[in-house]
Amino acid sequence: MKIMILSGFLGSGKTTLLIALAGIYAKKGLKTAIIENEIGEIPVDSMLLKSEGLSVRELFAGCICCSIRQDLSAAVKEIKQTVNPDILLIEPTGVAAPDIVTGIIGDCLSDDDSVETLLVVDYRRIEADADVNPQKYILKLPFLARSLQVCDHILMNIPEKVDRDTLKSVVDVFSQTAGGKSISVLDVRNQERVREFAREIENYSGGGGVLNPAPAILNDRNHLENTAVVTVFSTFIPQKVSAFKSSITINHLAETMMMKIGSQVKMLAPKAIGHIKAYITSPGAVEAENEDGLFLNVVRFGDEVIIQGDLPQGEELLTLVVNAIVCNMQKSNLEEIIHDHTAQFLRLFKSHLGACRT
Repeated sequence: MKIMILSGFLGSGKTTLLIALAGIYAKKGLKTAIIENEIGEIPVDSMLLKSEGLSVRELFAGCICCSIRQDLSAAVKEIKQTVNPDILLIEPTGVAAPDIVTGIIGDCLSDDDSVETLLVVDYRRIEADADVNPQKYILKLPFLARSLQVCDHILMNIPEKVDRDTLKSVVDVFSQTAGGKSISVLDVRNQERVREFAREIENYSGGGGVLNPAPAILNDRNHLENTAVVTVFSTFIPQKVSAFKSSITINHLAETMMMKIGSQVKMLAPKAIGHIKAYITSPGAVEAENEDGLFLNVVRFGDEVIIQGDLPQGEELLTLVVNAIVCNMQKSNLEEIIHDHTAQFLRLFKSHLGACRT
């Protein structure tokens, strides 16, 4: 069994890459299993993966490198015994240290198994820094510096258009910090480039066998102290508005809600880093497989809202789930922002329904 750990800070593009890699491996006839870890109380990313037709083992409401590390070990053993996949993809939370994750699963492996850690870095965040100073960016994120040193592969997730000279200087600094490791540069939304990347790492021969436990100094159970986690779960009634009008309204209001949340987070906490994800679907989607839904994601606060999927049609009830995981921000402030704007979303939608009836 080949285990691939997709590491990367909050909102770097891990889930998008995971979906692409899982599809590539499935088309090659490789049996693929997925473990998804989320800190929030409701597994929004798992719901997105299921909507893509993927089977997922969920570990949520905690981080696998500290509070629920025993759950990860048990999940790997269970999958190895019951599924015995060719490839096991593990996506930890965006604040989990990859070396600790590999240390936890070490006692689950045989000599025929291998482990690779893949670090995804979001270039847009570095580019957003006023002076585009990659060394300062690395220094202010100890998680990133540590991950660069211990990972096997580094992927820099870039936009379609980028200044190549600036990109090269950033890549050079990151490679030096990583001890000279090569860095793959691509947009994780580009399927062809992801296929090329999958071929590049296919014959990697490192990381095999049983791993040594992570050193005690790395077993830091307080690494979430500076991380605010907020989950909001609301059910609302789309009523008898035509499916077309209702979908257009919900999409627009949801996008506006997410944009306002991101902008207010940036205003109150300029140094905040993280992501805010929302999912609108039917009430049973949390437990269901292959459930349709509208997925919205904000990772660069005050910037664009990434939208995927579609609303389920013909539903009399819809559920709105918002998961926010943000570093360098007070939880009380984040809670107030999330609750205020989700309540406003529901009020505006209700008002729209009243206008449609008159």
